[in-house]
Amino acid sequence: MAVLFACNDSKRPVLPVTMSDGTIDLGESFVIDEGNKMILYNGNHSKLSKKIKVGDKTYEIENTATQFDLGKAYRVSLNGENYLLYKSKLPIVSINVGNGKVVDDPKIPARMRLLETGKLPLDHIIGIELRGGASQGYPKKSYSVELWDDPDGEEKIDDSLLGMRLDDDWVLDGLYNEPLRLRDFVSHGIWSKIARYPHSELEDISIGIQRQYCELFLNGDYRGIYYLGEKVDRQQLSLTKFDGSLRGELYEGHAWSQAVIFRKASEFDNSLMFWDGFEAKYPDDIGEFDWSNLSSLVDFIGNSTTAEFDEKIAGMFDVRNAADYYIFVNLIFALDNLGKNLYTARYDVDNPYFFVGWDFDGSFGNFFTGRRMPTSSNILKNNLFARLAENKCFVDEVKSRWNFLREDELSTLKLQEKFREAFEYLKNNGAYEREALNPSLQFNYSDEEIDFIKSFIEQRTILLDAYFSEL
Repeated sequence: MAVLFACNDSKRPVLPVTMSDGTIDLGESFVIDEGNKMILYNGNHSKLSKKIKVGDKTYEIENTATQFDLGKAYRVSLNGENYLLYKSKLPIVSINVGNGKVVDDPKIPARMRLLETGKLPLDHIIGIELRGGASQGYPKKSYSVELWDDPDGEEKIDDSLLGMRLDDDWVLDGLYNEPLRLRDFVSHGIWSKIARYPHSELEDISIGIQRQYCELFLNGDYRGIYYLGEKVDRQQLSLTKFDGSLRGELYEGHAWSQAVIFRKASEFDNSLMFWDGFEAKYPDDIGEFDWSNLSSLVDFIGNSTTAEFDEKIAGMFDVRNAADYYIFVNLIFALDNLGKNLYTARYDVDNPYFFVGWDFDGSFGNFFTGRRMPTSSNILKNNLFARLAENKCFVDEVKSRWNFLREDELSTLKLQEKFREAFEYLKNNGAYEREALNPSLQFNYSDEEIDFIKSFIEQRTILLDAYFSEL
């Protein structure tokens, strides 16, 4: 245990050094996968020599290359064993759980090292557990990570990772069930750009998460492309804190039900964290949250007359946010994000509810199972959107918003460019090639997939141009 939680000596050299005999010392910016015989380096060194010092071992390079290029595999050897050496600009997350086993609950202690090009290695004691539902059955797992002050997790530490917010709670998403590892990542970026916060004094606050691509090693085993990202929570949304009475609220749709699609409310029990497909995320202590507010919203949407709905819905649910999400979920064609994988929140008790999107792996022509879907002509709606589509104020708002966004942020070319940039970033850094080295990841890479996504975007935007113009 003492080795597992040994602290990093920040005085050790980080920059690579060329030694007197010409050997290049790569410093600390590397991780070695002994099982797959692969070394991944993400430092600044741009030259190679006949000998490369990695940690306390010196490898011999088997070709005459002098330029250390991104994404290219260089064959090196040590005592007759061959390794592939790669250079990447992607951050590297290396987690050591020792002899522990990562499970769904509870979090177990581990050590995390974060390597970012041009920066000192960042070491943290962490608590780690599996996250997700069906995704826990994938060969490539996703994880929840907490930054701990001690191996027992008695105290937590806030830190800003990869330029994101100061927090102790992080997600490592494996992106396993989506070809090219692009859809969820890019979709979060789109949502963050177009989603408007419903409280006028907080319009500059993003109601989407930040995330950054990285490559993960677990106990020295290379696990491929991930994103390290923030969580949707009270802090992210700046919800008003509980002060003895219920203020800000946050609920996650974790299972399909009549309630999560806003069709019918069942009886609730405030001694339970779950109600009819929803999970209470904030407040999350028994005695602090109250299902009656959300239940009343669901009941109103499901049972109000048209006149009642038209008169009161804008005071209960933010129409601008509803327009943003209606546009977004139909643009990316996210079949699994109209109740399940959807957060419902409100800033304070006197404010309207609003949506926050999450988990967009089943989008842009990809089923959440990882299978490709044909381009569809369907318009996606839950019961709230079905009723709003008959409401003039909403129709005016969504048509105006669509036309505005199509001028720039949601133009066909800009959407395609977002995917192309993410694709080329991963490909040029050799990340796809490295995932293929680990047979347990079952990764089938194809250049054709990016062309399929571009075609899907073109067809979907043409369809939505026609739909919104005729709405």
